Amino acid sequence: TDMKKYISLLLCCAALWLCACGSQKRAAEIPAAVGDTKAAQAVNAEFTTDDGLIKISIHDGNADAIPAAIPVLRVRPKIITSDMARQKAKGLFGEAELYEYSEELSKAEIADMIAVYEYAVTDESIKADHGEDAPQSWIESVRDARLAILEYYRNAYANAREEVTPRACEWKFYPMEHYAVHGFDYAGSDPYYTDAFPAGISVDLRAVTELGGVPYEFWVNNNEREDFCSHSLSVFVLTPDSGGTAEERRAQTREWYMSMGLYSDAAADKSALEAACAKAVALANEMGLGEWRFNAAAADRTDTTGEGWQIDVTGRPVYEGYPVNWQSTAGQDCSPESLTIRMTNSGALIDLQYTSPMEIVEVTEQTAALKTREDMEPLAIQAMQELSCETLIPGYASEREYWDAIGAVITEVRLDINSVCVGYIRVPCGGGDFLLVPSLSFPGKLSVTGSIPGVHESPMELHDRDGDGYNVSLDFDLRYGGRIE
Repeated sequence: TDMKKYISLLLCCAALWLCACGSQKRAAEIPAAVGDTKAAQAVNAEFTTDDGLIKISIHDGNADAIPAAIPVLRVRPKIITSDMARQKAKGLFGEAELYEYSEELSKAEIADMIAVYEYAVTDESIKADHGEDAPQSWIESVRDARLAILEYYRNAYANAREEVTPRACEWKFYPMEHYAVHGFDYAGSDPYYTDAFPAGISVDLRAVTELGGVPYEFWVNNNEREDFCSHSLSVFVLTPDSGGTAEERRAQTREWYMSMGLYSDAAADKSALEAACAKAVALANEMGLGEWRFNAAAADRTDTTGEGWQIDVTGRPVYEGYPVNWQSTAGQDCSPESLTIRMTNSGALIDLQYTSPMEIVEVTEQTAALKTREDMEPLAIQAMQELSCETLIPGYASEREYWDAIGAVITEVRLDINSVCVGYIRVPCGGGDFLLVPSLSFPGKLSVTGSIPGVHESPMELHDRDGDGYNVSLDFDLRYGGRIE
């Protein structure tokens, strides 16, 4: 069978790998540094965990060197205030005017909606939508919901404007209800507005603008809910949606992107990627976001969305000269600080996402002494060799339950690490604050391959992943050498 061939191939590959690399322990050794230990170094290692189930490879030709000391910082999530929102908007759009985002309708449009909902509350309409045999209790619940909308439009009609014209952005935050289709405040006395940021709720500031003829939405969210604290800024092009099939939508998106000058039919070259990173640095500075380090990659969205080739720029914030390393969001109650930007090959903005700004509240250790590379090598390798599926795969218990339910058989677990980074890792320390601790991090791509006998015999990916990015990181505290979990 295909599976037997696949297993045989694995065994052959394993034999070749062992012949080429020697014993597992020896293959795991990271080559010793030559010359200046402060310079970046190559790291190459391949080995299998002690239980024989997980293959780990580490290949980085430019691994970060470990300094003698890095300060330990206490940081706190920072609310994005109205003044901060203004600064960020100016950094992005210059002097372009921003207008309130709203679902406001004119008097004539509201009259049309009243007529629509006067029919929508009838038995004939509800049964047409939900079936002639729909239970009466269900019909009444649908009717109640539609009556509430009808009442909303009837009240709105008295205060609606004959002609809707844009309103300048007021730089106010509202709960999300304010921006709902049936939430616009026609009476001008919106009960949802708040000057403050009360704990326990999520508030938004939304606006629209144009830059170079391209329409954008500017959306700030401060989420102060007890179970999840996050503050973010999103900016994105307002692509028209004409409906239709997925193929028709892609064609419409492609045509619109071309008309806006946002479409590229080829991958960006090296110079364009470098220019994108330079532009991201300038944008971050103009928006008042501080220092960041960026990476850029070409991304093809021609077949998925119709948007063509774009440049994806990802950033890591820098504190005290050191970046905050990539960290999985699994199990986190606050998103990590991040900045991602999508651009055209020529550098025009498509969208931007800035998440969880932080502010330093205390330097807890000014010069925390760090272990050397020679100290960390055996500690990191030993910890990796002691890994199991339970301690490596995020959400393993639920994943295992699902695999068992569908009859999946795991044939290979691989972790491919292509970066060895020195920087900070965020660790909760109580009261909603975090410590940024010096870390030696090994971000990688985890792959769980298997089959479903009798259903899908050929190897398939069993572990959900978000694209081709990192989905696991092994992080070690450089002060003590232990793994940060």
